[in-house]
Amino acid sequence: LSMSKEGVELNAANKALMRGCERLGYPAEICAQQGRAPSRSDHGGWCSAGWKVGHRQGMHGSALADAARTGNLLLLDGCSAQEVLRNRAGRACAVRATLRRGGGSHEIVVRGRGVVVAGGALQTPLLLRRSGLKNPHIGRHLHLHPAMTIFGRFRDPIDFVKGAPMTTVSRVVEDQDGRGYGAKIWVPNFHPVTWAALLPWQGSREYKSAFAGFSHAAPLISLVRDQSEGRIWEGSDGRPRVSYIMGSTDKAHLLTAVEHAARILAAAGAQEVH
Repeated sequence: LSMSKEGVELNAANKALMRGCERLGYPAEICAQQGRAPSRSDHGGWCSAGWKVGHRQGMHGSALADAARTGNLLLLDGCSAQEVLRNRAGRACAVRATLRRGGGSHEIVVRGRGVVVAGGALQTPLLLRRSGLKNPHIGRHLHLHPAMTIFGRFRDPIDFVKGAPMTTVSRVVEDQDGRGYGAKIWVPNFHPVTWAALLPWQGSREYKSAFAGFSHAAPLISLVRDQSEGRIWEGSDGRPRVSYIMGSTDKAHLLTAVEHAARILAAAGAQEVH
């Protein structure tokens, strides 16, 4: 994945995080980055949606690219895995799936020497259940690292959507109980459309004024290592259903992190904190 701290360039928002932490005596550090630097500074704003050129160096820019060069890679777009099939010895040997093409769909079976289930925390348990696995832990122990975002409004432009996000982190409240549970404070990535959906507001004028200050805003996100657990199951429509209740300890850890994030923004020079 080409993780490295060399040559990492900080945008204005990440510089604000580092500056605020330095003034408060909080620990902060540059984070190892994945992939190559973007060819243009404004590419960072599309990080959450993926980069077509593969700069993020995710699976499409690393392992899948390597597989494609072997000539043995087949990618099936619009394909939904329904069940992992097993042979008489109980070993996974194939996947039954639904392939959508045009206005219709048909069932296919993909066979291989091995099957890797990588559907994430939400889809993997559903597939395992549909495949006949009975382990009671399947679908349980769901962790979501709850998060809360605040932002500071600065006098000078920040344009945090430009440049790579999450190039710095503060671990000042990472361990709040002596067991490694707490939160990290980062600079998140929000495309303007996402930002528009997250802004708090009361009335159209306040909303317009808040969004007009987008270029002067620097957000900080607090990500909790949660002890709370949720569960996932399949609804009657085949879609995932999630149940998750955040516990009091995780709530306290998150509030402590948000308080520190607000102090960081104020120390960095923010004129307002929201």
